[in-house]
Amino acid sequence: MQSFQYTPYASLLALAALISAILAIYVWDRREVPSAKPASVFMVAVFVWSAGYLLEFMGADLATKLFWAKVQYFGIAVLPVALLLFALEYSGWHLWLTIPKFLALAALPLITLILALSNDSHHLIWSEWHLQSSTTALKFGYGPAFWIFVAYGYVLLAASTVVIFQALIRRPKVYRGQIVSVLVGIVIPWTTNAVSNLIYHIDLTPFAFVFTGFAFAWSIYKHHLFESPPNPFETVIENMSDAVFILDMRNRIVNVNAAGQQMLRLSSSEILGHGTNEVFKDQTDIFDVYQHALNIHEELTIGEEPQKRQYELSISPLSDRFDKILGRAIILHDISDRKQVENAMALARDKALEASRVKSEFLARVSHELRTPLGVIRGYADLLSEPAYGTLSELQTKAVKEIIDSTERISGMVGELLDEARLAAGAVQLEIKPFNPAEVLEDVKEKLSVLADQKKLALTAELDPDLPSQLIGDPNRINQMVTNLTSNSIKFTKQGKVCIRFYRHNTDQWAMEVTDTGPGIPQEAHESIFEPFRQADSTIPRIFGGTGLGLSIVKHLTNLMDGNITVKSEVGSGSTFTVILPLNTEVIE
Repeated sequence: MQSFQYTPYASLLALAALISAILAIYVWDRREVPSAKPASVFMVAVFVWSAGYLLEFMGADLATKLFWAKVQYFGIAVLPVALLLFALEYSGWHLWLTIPKFLALAALPLITLILALSNDSHHLIWSEWHLQSSTTALKFGYGPAFWIFVAYGYVLLAASTVVIFQALIRRPKVYRGQIVSVLVGIVIPWTTNAVSNLIYHIDLTPFAFVFTGFAFAWSIYKHHLFESPPNPFETVIENMSDAVFILDMRNRIVNVNAAGQQMLRLSSSEILGHGTNEVFKDQTDIFDVYQHALNIHEELTIGEEPQKRQYELSISPLSDRFDKILGRAIILHDISDRKQVENAMALARDKALEASRVKSEFLARVSHELRTPLGVIRGYADLLSEPAYGTLSELQTKAVKEIIDSTERISGMVGELLDEARLAAGAVQLEIKPFNPAEVLEDVKEKLSVLADQKKLALTAELDPDLPSQLIGDPNRINQMVTNLTSNSIKFTKQGKVCIRFYRHNTDQWAMEVTDTGPGIPQEAHESIFEPFRQADSTIPRIFGGTGLGLSIVKHLTNLMDGNITVKSEVGSGSTFTVILPLNTEVIE
């Protein structure tokens, strides 16, 4: 049965245990932050050491004190390793710590814990122990295993302090208050421990844990420790999908992210500390080229089929605040999937262009072949209508007229097919010369007035007086463009009017505008109507006839003349087509 008694030291030790317990729970709640888990384990170890020492001090007999002295070793053995893990995570050196290295680090503390619990059998931790008469504190004589662990613990402490101190130098100023608080919380208890082992017979380390608790609490409250990753930039790099390698000036890899390990299919221990020629042994010829490069952005291929991958290589210098080059950062962005898509798109584009070329050649050939028999048919039909072949009956005259009208209509369609094929193939050459826009306007109105009269539509033509009387361009193609737009408007307008207007758009451009009171065009069809063989309504060819090439030809010719065409239309409100062209009044040699 254990018995306890009050001691003046109890309050301070209880405070240390309480603070460490609260911090352990608080930090564990933020365990998604990389360094929080080892920090929470560190605080649990502090709690076990402090609480165990409290109960040892309060023990009323030797057996009770000795029992709690052994329990403390659950915290004493774990604490140095947990502290180093926290320092590595906090400073961004966690990749260094592989599972084999962790097991090696934990081996001696585990052995020490076992030896402490079984000390009665070998006395390697405590060679002797007895109660001090003046303080009733438990006094130990230490065995060799104790001093080995003390030396080992100081080594881990020194390593932890150095790693965190490097973070103090390397990190931005905004993190300095946070890091200094952590350093204070680490250094004070271990300094106290060293003094205790050399001078006092009472271990002052658990008492110093009060300062550790307050230092960490201050860093959490004032400097937001564990509220965000200790170094957001390192966290981002570690979670990047791009492979990142940090090289020193001797081309040795000193850091690598998870993507880099996955790309090489190597662990961090197989990469860190090795030169690029060792790690990229299958690509030495590539990296020899870049071994001294500081700023590079290129594409390269790594591996052989079927594991071959394409990467975008970026090499950037790493310098300190005095612009001294300390090393290089190599980033490899995997672009294999993008390249596959680009190649597939290029292949599809080439196939589409080839199909378009074949189509254009076919249309041109067919159109050309159709013109000869159509010409023959038209010629014989014209001869039949002449009196030299005898007088035709009224029925025969009507049939001959139907033949002539049909051949004219088919000839127009063949002409459109041929124009479309030649325009798509880039085979049309403009015949640039001076022309009078008023004559073109009058010609279009004259030849389409009969068609407008047949539908009882008003066909008007307006000429802007500010438009020069002589322009430079291809009058035949301009005539064709206006004719196509106007005939389209007449074809689709049931009642009302069609207006053709030539005007000066601005000082450098002039415009041809065709407006009608037809049914209008849906907004979603404004782009597609300029595509070959496309019309706003699929039923239009059956009702009105035509090939659906008129607007496509106008679009091609407009582009050929360095102009642009627009359409303004709403269903039920008519349409306005405007072709805007450069205003040239002098022939350019």
